[in-house]
Amino acid sequence: MYSRLVGEPNKSKISINGCLLTSLIDPGSMVTPITETGLNSMSKKLEVLPLDTLGLKLSTADGSLLKYRGYIEGTLCVPSMSHIALDVPILVIKDNSFNRDCPVIVCTNVIRLMRDMVSQNDSDVMLGEWNIAIASLNVTSFAAKLSNKRTS
Repeated sequence: MYSRLVGEPNKSKISINGCLLTSLIDPGSMVTPITETGLNSMSKKLEVLPLDTLGLKLSTADGSLLKYRGYIEGTLCVPSMSHIALDVPILVIKDNSFNRDCPVIVCTNVIRLMRDMVSQNDSDVMLGEWNIAIASLNVTSFAAKLSNKRTS
């Protein structure tokens, strides 16, 4: 039952400014964050820039406020697609029990950028995790009706 209820996380290695990190490729996320530990693991130290002027208030899936220190400007690459480099703002967040093993979440905006830059020839070398995320962006929404009928 567990394996039918809970799927495997869509994780992949990515490079941020040349540092290889484990990331969750999540088309449901609206920001790309990196943990403080992930940031500190980079050989080149980056300045954390303030976001105070934006008045940005972000919440997690459970509705609690996402606390952040600021953001960095990072160059993101997928190892199998190293000819594509995306310059993106990356939110710096505190470590927690979930992100200890996965310090980066790649969000919808980055997945869309990757989709738009990938040619048909590149799709053969794109990792499955990215194909899954890109394919999910192309799904059209539909209405669902809740039923109390049981299925076997």
